Amino acid sequence: GENLASYLGRTLMMAETRTKYRGKFATEKLIQVVEVVDAVHKKGVLHNDIKEDNFMVATDGSLKIVDFGIASISTRLSNVRPSIFPSSKSGTKGFISPEKLNQAKELTTASDYYSVGVMVDHVVHEFLYPTNDPRPGMFSPKKKAEWEKRWRAKVTILEWAETHIIHPLKATDPKRRLSDPTKLKALLEELKVKFSELPEEL
Repeated sequence: GENLASYLGRTLMMAETRTKYRGKFATEKLIQVVEVVDAVHKKGVLHNDIKEDNFMVATDGSLKIVDFGIASISTRLSNVRPSIFPSSKSGTKGFISPEKLNQAKELTTASDYYSVGVMVDHVVHEFLYPTNDPRPGMFSPKKKAEWEKRWRAKVTILEWAETHIIHPLKATDPKRRLSDPTKLKALLEELKVKFSELPEEL
């Protein structure tokens, strides 16, 4: 198999250049990430190292999560209150939640969702906006105006994703962090629709 980072990079950067389709494709994978993470949590496990490299893409396109070497088992599994996990500082730099860095005595599934937020941030900023986009200085005034109109449409989606998904997922306070998988999937579905509504040339 191939990890998600490599898969998205290869597929999005080489096979499709239009944001309309890059966005739809990448968002579908992020929805799968949420489903996999939720399934792990329902088994009373906190993965502790959520990142693109730890999701493998199967031949049928489905995702599998790997590397449970630093995972922790819940000390209190509850459908009413947040499941509680032992304290841990383990993880990958850049993906570790603030409460881990602050050596919290206990963790909840919100810790893993912070890492999901980092993944969403990476995908939206790095994969959906290719660095080889032509710049407006290369265009005639008419072409430049068209470029600016298209770019504004992309930036509007980016700002929506930051406000409604990325910032809530990366909230410093785990109690205020977006960590409801049903709500997160609904927001990602809405993001996918926004990409699909872009004009064909985008």
